[in-house]
Amino acid sequence: MAKLTIITLLIVFAVLPVPGEPDRRRFYPDDPLWRDADNLTIPAPEEWTLSDYYDFVENTFLKVGTPDQPVPAMDVNTLGEVPDSSWYTNRHALRRLCLEALTKGPNTGEGPDMSGPWRVIRGKGAGITPGFVIRDARNDMYFIKFDPVTNPEMATGAEVVSTKFFHAMGYHVPENTLVRFDPAILTIDPDAKYTDFWGKKKVMTREVLDDILRRVPHQADGCIRAVASKALDGRPVGPFKYYGTRADDANDIFPHEHRRVLRGLYVIAAWLNHDDSRSINTLDVFVSEGERQYIRHHLMDFGSCLGSGSVRKQALRAGWEYMVEWSAIFKGIATLGLWVRPYLKADYPDYPSIGRLEYALFDPAGWKPEYPNPAFQNLLLADAFWGARQVTAFTDEEIAAVCRTGEYSDPAAEAWLARCLRERRDKIGRYWFTRLLPLHDFRMEAERLEFRNLGLAAGLPAENLSYGYSWHTFDNEAGAATALDHRGQTTDPAVPLPENLPGKRTAGTETRYYLVKIVAETPSQPLWRLPVSVYLRHDGDGWTVVGIERAGGDIFAR
Repeated sequence: MAKLTIITLLIVFAVLPVPGEPDRRRFYPDDPLWRDADNLTIPAPEEWTLSDYYDFVENTFLKVGTPDQPVPAMDVNTLGEVPDSSWYTNRHALRRLCLEALTKGPNTGEGPDMSGPWRVIRGKGAGITPGFVIRDARNDMYFIKFDPVTNPEMATGAEVVSTKFFHAMGYHVPENTLVRFDPAILTIDPDAKYTDFWGKKKVMTREVLDDILRRVPHQADGCIRAVASKALDGRPVGPFKYYGTRADDANDIFPHEHRRVLRGLYVIAAWLNHDDSRSINTLDVFVSEGERQYIRHHLMDFGSCLGSGSVRKQALRAGWEYMVEWSAIFKGIATLGLWVRPYLKADYPDYPSIGRLEYALFDPAGWKPEYPNPAFQNLLLADAFWGARQVTAFTDEEIAAVCRTGEYSDPAAEAWLARCLRERRDKIGRYWFTRLLPLHDFRMEAERLEFRNLGLAAGLPAENLSYGYSWHTFDNEAGAATALDHRGQTTDPAVPLPENLPGKRTAGTETRYYLVKIVAETPSQPLWRLPVSVYLRHDGDGWTVVGIERAGGDIFAR
């Protein structure tokens, strides 16, 4: 045994790095990473609950997770992209989806089986948001959600349409399906319970179920329109917070307020008017994949998106002020109530199935959720650029197609929803793409580094536009760049490679790295003079873009 221990120690010390100079390499052979290995097996976590009231108080009055200095996002690769992970899967902005995939969203089937009875296994018999949980003939579990009587189609349409968009933008979301069912399909499980107004569990009865159904809209034939939200695979273990990490999740190493996928969500939430973007509407699920068991993180409950406030149309304040907005309170006091809040000037057409949604006064950087969100408070320009890219990836045709999945009976209402989303998308692009140089999609083609200017695609003015560039060699081991005598100006969205580029790899020689810094010259966009630095690797077989840095990206965006 002693001999075996000595041999083991010798092997361990042989593979450990020898103390000396720290590893200064900027890039590694596997950069850029496109998969975050945060799906390693962890011990089974305990489920925890979060009080909605506590979450409100903590984020409104304690200012948790907000730093004094900007902190760069930690969940990104060397290109500034968010890799696929337990939080996110790259889709439409980088891996475009066809119309069929966009409108299908996360759904793997057609929703609950309508051929047999639905067994009600749990209910909520009181309060302003009645609903229940069923198992269908296949024994699949669904959460059944309804519209308010005052606004048929509003909450259900908002839930389904928003789910499609969030899925297309890469977030993990449940399968939400619009259903129309005859109440006669419902039966009550003998063990079913419901939660009353005071939070007490009681035996579910037909009378309680009938009371729930009386408080939801019925169609002319007696059927009821609802959203059937399929239970997620795995075991729910509670919501995630927008700051800190889960202590029982060894894979959760980045503070949530420093995740780009959550910071950039601000821009997306503003677009879809998801003012209920708070911890209570998230869910962590302990899942099994083969031999691995880990936590996957989801966004949930989109009934308070677009013009819907879930149980009523959006409040006039929604998206404009926090629930406790000190500056607005003080302005009202100082002016003896004469100050008129800006949102009171907004024009909302009367579409009951849409609720309150507009675009004319929409402010991409001034939009606010119900109360402060720590990740949103940490938003940097680089995070906002990422979020704006997700939003502006949708074409007019794609927005219209996703809006149709809301199955609105009023064509004018559906058209208004699509118009609002188009106009809000365009405002987002025009605002965020002026804050730094919005070059994207770098690729080497025919000895030129080509790219797209997202600002031009967003319709920003750019008179007499040209691009200045300068080439450097880059010592990856030391992290140092050396300027080459090769700089120039071009009006094309492409930078030519220097002739006789020094040190290009040939057979048997080491991989070489290069850096090109690009600025845009136009009197219309002064901030486009902030350079974008693009790092390239030449390995003998070709070129790889391995790194992107955006000057100004580390500035607080709000």
